[in-house]
Amino acid sequence: MREEIQLRALKRISPSLLTSLRKCPFKVVLSNNFKSPLLPYSPLNHLGIVIHHCIDMIYKNKINGIEEFNKEWDSCVEQEESKLLKRGFGYYLPLRDNVEGYAIKKLQTQALIQIKSNNIGLNKTNTHTSSIQTEKFLKSKDGKIGGKVDLIHHNNNVTKLCDFKTGKIFEEEGEIKKDYEDQLKLYGYLYNQEFGNYPHTLSIIDLQKKEYFVEFTSEECEEIGEFSKNRLDEINQLIINKNYTSLANPNKENCKNCLYRPACKYYWKDNKIQFDSKFQDLIGELKDLKQYNNGDITVTIYSANNHFKIYHLNKEFKNELSIKETIAAFNLIKIDEFKYKALKTTRIFKYNMFEIK
Repeated sequence: MREEIQLRALKRISPSLLTSLRKCPFKVVLSNNFKSPLLPYSPLNHLGIVIHHCIDMIYKNKINGIEEFNKEWDSCVEQEESKLLKRGFGYYLPLRDNVEGYAIKKLQTQALIQIKSNNIGLNKTNTHTSSIQTEKFLKSKDGKIGGKVDLIHHNNNVTKLCDFKTGKIFEEEGEIKKDYEDQLKLYGYLYNQEFGNYPHTLSIIDLQKKEYFVEFTSEECEEIGEFSKNRLDEINQLIINKNYTSLANPNKENCKNCLYRPACKYYWKDNKIQFDSKFQDLIGELKDLKQYNNGDITVTIYSANNHFKIYHLNKEFKNELSIKETIAAFNLIKIDEFKYKALKTTRIFKYNMFEIK
């Protein structure tokens, strides 16, 4: 059955979307119009939600001991696992067995209970001159930009905005990722919009409890803020005009991790996009389907004047596949030139299943 999607305008832009807006705005537009991603995503994202929640609770002094931490951690993990199960990603459960470095990340987060003050200077404060805010929502005066900054620390009339990162912070060249720097600068812009002055310091804190400072000027923050608002207006006008071609920017880098590419006709049309990894997508006409005694399915797809086989498809796909239909299989492992293997994360969609209006 074909699903009609009436694209809605974006209400606002958040600092976390800044990178996607620069690379492929159509991805942001699609994510704004689907309740959940169309393809499975890494369970590490869910663990990141758990980590950020626990960090927030630690700095709010709602977690002050190991027992409290373990109780909150387990409760939050249970919530995230429930989300995964409802979205059909039960093969990622339990998270502790499916996220690399789970135990280490838990211990690193737990360690913040003891050493948080030593790492961001909170021990050099007193109750009269110091305050901490976590997960503070900041927005521009016109409401076009808004998002939650992880931590705001006021101390002796000095204000610092901090962003917690659970992954890699640096580029291969050794510099802090520009995307992260710009996100913080946009938070700096929002802080000024809310309170009429800029923070004195912007910093990133990782799970090793190391702090990295981001240099900035008010002019840089203003420039990123104005860019974001102008881009929001441009995108919404293109949506009104149904000029989606100007929003999409399909290429290897933008498409390989996009969870909405099954609904992107610009990606569908370009079969030449091949990712530089063992994970591949395949689009073509279904020519043959065989089911074996163990339930596994093997299909033959005709594409680009060649026949390709996909092995080990789950039996759940059988009712969704019809001979001579054009289908697209996502998240396959390429075995050789004409053979692919299905994974737990493999998904199959009918060609043009989504009609964007």
